[in-house]
Amino acid sequence: NPTHRENHLPLLPPPLTPLPPTHQFANIYPLSGNFLHFAQTHPVALAAAYEKLLKRHQQETAAVAAAANKIGDR
Repeated sequence: NPTHRENHLPLLPPPLTPLPPTHQFANIYPLSGNFLHFAQTHPVALAAAYEKLLKRHQQETAAVAAAANKIGDR
């Protein structure tokens, strides 16, 4: 149920204003506001990507634990 999930995402501040082109770090950080903007415009996609990342992390953690158990069994 994506609408249910959306309601639990934290409210985000408006996107940051991009640095002026003359700023010394402007070329390093040109996309400062893009993540927040994406989070606001595509909350369901963001939640889905986060869930995918979380699932992968859980799988990796489980794999590490399984490997540790095998070592312990020897």
